[in-house]
Formats: sequence, structure tokens, C-alpha cells
Amino acid sequence: MQFWYGLAQLVGVHTILGLSAYVILQTGQVSMAQAGFLAIGAYVSGMLTTMGGWHIVPALLVGGVTAAVVATIVGFPALRVKGLMFVVATIAFGEAVRLFWFNFTYQVKQGADMVGPVGGEGFKQIRYFPANGWTDLDRALFILGLMAIVMAGVWWLDRSRVGVVLRAVGEDDLAAQSVGVNLTAVKVGAFAISGFIAGIGGSLYSHYTTHIEHLNFGIVLATFAIAYPIVGGLHNVFGTLAAVIFIQGFLVEGLRFLGDWRNLLFGALIVVAMNVSPRGFVSVYRDLSTYWRRRVYSGAIFTVVLIIVGEAAGGEVVAFVDGLLGRSGLQFNHMAWIAFLVVMAVWSWRGLAILIVMIPAGLQRLSGVLRDSLGGSAARRPRRTA
Repeated sequence: MQFWYGLAQLVGVHTILGLSAYVILQTGQVSMAQAGFLAIGAYVSGMLTTMGGWHIVPALLVGGVTAAVVATIVGFPALRVKGLMFVVATIAFGEAVRLFWFNFTYQVKQGADMVGPVGGEGFKQIRYFPANGWTDLDRALFILGLMAIVMAGVWWLDRSRVGVVLRAVGEDDLAAQSVGVNLTAVKVGAFAISGFIAGIGGSLYSHYTTHIEHLNFGIVLATFAIAYPIVGGLHNVFGTLAAVIFIQGFLVEGLRFLGDWRNLLFGALIVVAMNVSPRGFVSVYRDLSTYWRRRVYSGAIFTVVLIIVGEAAGGEVVAFVDGLLGRSGLQFNHMAWIAFLVVMAVWSWRGLAILIVMIPAGLQRLSGVLRDSLGGSAARRPRRTA
């Protein structure tokens, strides 16, 4: 069970990371700074709990607020550019944050040990959970609970007036500005919210891994952050969760037995998923639900009507098929027969379904007519006498 608890914690943290990118993507900007915000939250909250003796909850909030403040400061100059220049600017910011922690050393003495971040060696002994008797299940439930809270908050934001403004800016910022929307305030605000959410995720990450270093917050993690909402779909927050489960649960963990070959399949499978469902994983659910409502319901009703009409027009169709299968040594199954007709009706093979139902009925009626005709003519024919 420890593996599943660890996977649940990983999914929770990466979902929060993906939701942080989800917010900024609503404004039409692709940010590669999420790994930097994650690092800020991880180091700040880790120092508060390990070196300051803080409780985990206020440490998480301070880590998130610190990341949000940094995002606000960086957002004003960075958001003056668009497109690829903004991507380059956020990559530079993420690398600057990573190199800052690479050169940052600050330790305090606790008992006989020195605790705190040590430059390139990283930040060890972030042992708040083990020191307070938290089990793997407790940590998994705590992280998943915070993930649910963040997801609910982003879901509410997405459907509020703020979400409408963010989408308007993302669709056409000039049109939004023409109706009085302050583009700078909206984009910087979205950047700050994104930084706060990423800081919360970083705080959780540092405490469940117990050891962080600057290499954990590189460009690969930033790529994961924007891949989750894009693959999952930008129309629903639950798509980000589905994408995290697909990428981390299936591609990363499920294909681990392939070894290095997994890296070759990783990008290919994401490309396939994007081509199968360009609007994200959530659109698959919508398409299937629409298909079910339009096709399955109508197909089932059509089949029932077809069977009734077939019985009325041709007599005992089921008995005819039963007798036909009986001659072949097979046993007729009424439920299988009806399910077969439903499948044909659902998949638009309704013409074939009509033939299957009506032809046996017609043949049975025709055979009865011929039998009666031949029997009647034979009765009327005079018998020869020698």
C-alpha cells in the first residue's frame, strides 16, 4: 500500500502544479515559471517548519503568499511582452530561481545537528510529517484534501465573473481592453494567483519528499506543469486531474518496466492523446455522453419498435430463429438476440437490423402461403383411376 499512498501524494502535488498553470493559461499566456514558484514555496515552508518549528498549515500559506508576491513583482515587467518572448522571460525567471537556491546556504543548529538548505547539496531533513507521527495514509489524505480544496477554488474562479474576464483576455485582449478591462491588472492578478497555487504545491512537495534540491525544479518540471492542463483540456479543471493520472500514473509509473524505452514512448503517447482528443481529455467524456444520449437511447427505442413491428408483420420471428438455431445444434438466447439488435441499431446498421427481423418473418409468411397454396391445389386436383 505504500506505493499507492506515494502515488496518491505525487498525483495531488502535480495536480496542484497543473492547476497553477491552468489559471495563467486562461489569459492566453504560456508560463514556464511554475517550477520557480514551486521551488519558492518548497524552500520557504521547509525552513519555517524545520528551522522555525511552525505548524504545517501556516507554513504552507506563507510559502504560497511568498510565491504570489514574487510572481506579482516579476509579472509587471514580464507581462509587457507576449508570445515566445514571454515564454523566454519565464524560462529565465525559473532558471534564476533555481540557481538562487543552488547558491543559497542558511543553517541553524538544532541539538547536535545543523539544519537548513546547503547550496548544491539541497535541503535535507524536512521531517515534519515523520516527527509528528503522520503515517503514509495521513499524508496522502492531507495532500489529496488540499488538492480538492484548490481544485474547488479554481473551479469556482473559473465559473465566476473573474473567470469570464480571464477567458475574454485570453480570447482577444484588444477586444477586452476596448470594453474597459484593465489588461495589466488581470494578467498580473492571474500570475499572482498562479504563483500562490504553485507555492502551496511546492510546500507539500518538500514535506512529502523530505529532501529537495535545485535540480528538482528544472525545465522538465515546468514543461509538466503546462502539459497537464493542455492535455486535460482548458474547459474544465477536472481535465487537469485526468491528465496527471494519465501522465504520472500510466506513462511514468505504469511503463516503468520498459526502462529507458519509456522516455521514447512518453512524448509519442502524449502526441497520440492530443490528436485523439485535441480539446483535452474532458472532451472525450462530453463526446461519449453526447453519443450515448443521441445514439444509444434512440437505438434501444428503435430496436424495441422494430421487434414489435416484426412480430406483427411476420408472426413468430423469435420462434423462427429459435428453430433455425435448433437445427444447427445451438441454443437460442432471447437476451443475446435483443442485445445483438440493440448493437446494430446503435451503430447505424438499422437497415441490416430491419432485414434480419423482417426477412425471417417474411420467409415464414411466404412458406405458409406456399404451403397452403400447394396443399389446396393438391386437394382440388382430380384423382386418376385406372
